Amino acid sequence: MIFEQEKIKECYLDHAGSTLYSEKQIQGVFSDLSKNIYANPHAKNLASRLTEDAIDIIRYQILDHFNTNIEEYSVVFTSGTTAALKIIGECFNYGDDGTLAYLENNHTSVLGVRNYAKNLVEIKTEVALRLSSTSTVTDCELDTEESYFSNSLFVYPTQCNFSGTKYPLTWIENIRNGILNSLSPKKTKNWYVSLDCASYVSTNKLDLSKHKPDFVTISFYKMFGYPTGLGALLSTLQRLVAKFETTGSVNNLPTPVRQRNARSTENIAAVRGLFDIFNKISNTLTLKGTRFESVEAVKAKATEVLNQLTEADFQHCFRQ
Repeated sequence: MIFEQEKIKECYLDHAGSTLYSEKQIQGVFSDLSKNIYANPHAKNLASRLTEDAIDIIRYQILDHFNTNIEEYSVVFTSGTTAALKIIGECFNYGDDGTLAYLENNHTSVLGVRNYAKNLVEIKTEVALRLSSTSTVTDCELDTEESYFSNSLFVYPTQCNFSGTKYPLTWIENIRNGILNSLSPKKTKNWYVSLDCASYVSTNKLDLSKHKPDFVTISFYKMFGYPTGLGALLSTLQRLVAKFETTGSVNNLPTPVRQRNARSTENIAAVRGLFDIFNKISNTLTLKGTRFESVEAVKAKATEVLNQLTEADFQHCFRQ
């Protein structure tokens, strides 16, 4: 891909790491920040209310982009996929004997999530593919009441950051039906799914009306190139249990969180502290898109360019 600015000629292939930002995008952000005053959204002055409204609009845009709504998911802004996974690790309630299961090909940050779980299972890709093709779970029936008091979590990427391999979204329902109990040290009735979509959503459309994982982690710079240091956790928040102190706005959180936060307000979703307001505001523009009309167009262009590349092109890039 050639950078948009005519003065810069460079072959760029690292779209799994981050896409290229648009020159018009940066100009639009600068224009917006020059014409408006943004402030701490937790305050009560006019600029703060403007900021709060702008952030709420961004949340609606994010949910609409993934074809869902605030009745299904809440948006928790983070510094990226790693921070979103950390929140899941800190807050997911495994209950008495829940298990963290994860695919061997996973985001490196998933390895850190292991620190919060007592029971761990790493699942080989071929094993996951074989189990997911099974339509029944008769070989892992549950016969104890204890299984109702544990929650297990399966974490996997929709697209591998390294190889580009895409994993089926149909796994979600199979996991919920207990297909992994045959591999888990403790069987449970309650299985939940966390999707790492950081790489996938940069060139693919994620439709959360068709497939509904409990958690989705994303990094916006992989989608838009700018701003960096901003991502989100899309969550059905009733699955989380508070193990951290929050600041700012919380709504739709379970009762333990609301009781521990004296500053809760009637916002759409949780904000874990206050960070980088301007990155959030910038997303108002980036979600509109400047280079392509849709994610489908991005995918089509990426496929076209990839198919045009020759072995000599790859060698030339690495020699540079």
